[in-house]
Amino acid sequence: MRQIPHSDLVKIWQAHSGKHDVKKTLSHVAEALRNANGRATLFIGAGCSFTAGIPLASGIVKDIATRFPTHHRDALLKTRQRIGYENAEFASYGDCMKEMPSGPIRDLFRGYIDKAKINWAHVGIGALVKGNIVDRVLTTNFDPLIARGCALLNAFPATYDMTMAGIGYAGGQMGNLPDQAVFHLHGQRNGFRMLNEGEELTQQRKTLADVFSDARDRRV
Repeated sequence: MRQIPHSDLVKIWQAHSGKHDVKKTLSHVAEALRNANGRATLFIGAGCSFTAGIPLASGIVKDIATRFPTHHRDALLKTRQRIGYENAEFASYGDCMKEMPSGPIRDLFRGYIDKAKINWAHVGIGALVKGNIVDRVLTTNFDPLIARGCALLNAFPATYDMTMAGIGYAGGQMGNLPDQAVFHLHGQRNGFRMLNEGEELTQQRKTLADVFSDARDRRV
């Protein structure tokens, strides 16, 4: 699934946290969590759901090439022109998203999600929430597997679809949120929008600023 690049999201985090050392060993993380008093943010992306059966961007592109060869061909021409490499075998994910109609793309993702099953990562997240170790989960994924992992352990954090929040809206509401919450940064499978294309993702960055500010507020 197409998301704002991880490097960009890290930059957003750094800009609002003032901390630039994001590389920590597992022992550092464990120690920080033990001393966080339940105020910790977990940030996850596509890799968390890969073993649940949801392909990464490269797998989605290959699927599009098989199922929608005409759209992939048009996207591939743009990719080759953009990168200056005529022998590229597959289009970029971004070019595929621009060429594909929104309906088939939504159906494609829903098909992946509906067949997915929770993995140990989702169960682990549920355990962290249930144990009051993590109180904020930020995800770029569309799937509901975090909620299912939490429900398995009888934990029910509030869930928010940030594609429904306007720029600046969240800033005045963050202090009123429940103690535990999951934020879908790019939308949900059952939501009105699932953001994939570059321009809409760039716009979404402005909306997410308040969420990242809250996520790092006296949290690890």
